[in-house]
Amino acid sequence: MKSGKAPFTYEAAEQMGCRCQECPLRSDGQGPVPPEGPKEASFGVWAEMPTRNELAAGRPLVGASGVLYNEILKEVGIKRGEIWTSKVLLCQAPIDLPRYLANIRKNNAAEKRLARREKRKPNLVQDPISCCWPRVERELERIWRNGIKQGVNPVALLLGGTALQAVFKRKMAIMKWRGSILKLHLKGLKNA
Repeated sequence: MKSGKAPFTYEAAEQMGCRCQECPLRSDGQGPVPPEGPKEASFGVWAEMPTRNELAAGRPLVGASGVLYNEILKEVGIKRGEIWTSKVLLCQAPIDLPRYLANIRKNNAAEKRLARREKRKPNLVQDPISCCWPRVERELERIWRNGIKQGVNPVALLLGGTALQAVFKRKMAIMKWRGSILKLHLKGLKNA
């Protein structure tokens, strides 16, 4: 059930740092779903992309995943309203994300070959993760700065392989890193 708030728009996502004009999900996908939580949070959670339930509710982590998320938070004594909750992608892809990204890479490779033959600049489709990355990076930086300011260790909890690979910018098997604590180094930020 939607709240009485105005719907979250692509323009609002762009103000947060997304490059929606360049993103194929603006025309191919559904969304966007806004992140939520206090701006002063030092704990953030990022998952892959919105589900149908999240699109309908206009909130991240609702439905079955949200029930589990809320139960885990309750178990460890954290209120959901104390955490920044977001998605790597604010929009839902029309098919499962790994297949969607593979199709983009395959089509871009074919376009490069054709453009080279025709001696023109290729018309490439942007990777949706790269379009959302400036926003995710801003959110991570804010969590980091808030933690340092509050004298606590900032925490970024990454749910799923897509979130892990997007943040660390390399191919990583989620099962290998499951339950691990990894250090994240954001350019330009040092411990104060």
